[in-house]
Amino acid sequence: LADWSGSRLSMSVDALIGGRYWNVDADLDIGPLSRSSNVDWVDPFIGLRWIGRLTDWLSLYARGDIGGFGVYDDASKLTWNADGGAAFNLSKNVALLAGYRALNIDRPQRNNFDADLTLLGPEVGLIIRF
Repeated sequence: LADWSGSRLSMSVDALIGGRYWNVDADLDIGPLSRSSNVDWVDPFIGLRWIGRLTDWLSLYARGDIGGFGVYDDASKLTWNADGGAAFNLSKNVALLAGYRALNIDRPQRNNFDADLTLLGPEVGLIIRF
């Protein structure tokens, strides 16, 4: 959407559109009670990503998206994702990422599985640019 280069802090804002694939394999075994469920689906999403390049080797990032929208029978009613952190460029094509992420899902009962939860925690990753 926008790219501000040449200033002391280079920044860019990107629009995101895509799909998030979910595969949940859940087992419950408490004494005589035993239950198992395996379900998978894809939720569409839209979002924004901001990247601020502080130096040649260090960037900050923030990303947010929202999706699901109940667009088809198996889709989630609503999902959202927010994360942010720093990327450490090891080379032109490779970077290490460290940050924090929150991922929420609200999916009504379908195929003997429903979910209404928020996952929070640190994230680490490897970025490979082509």
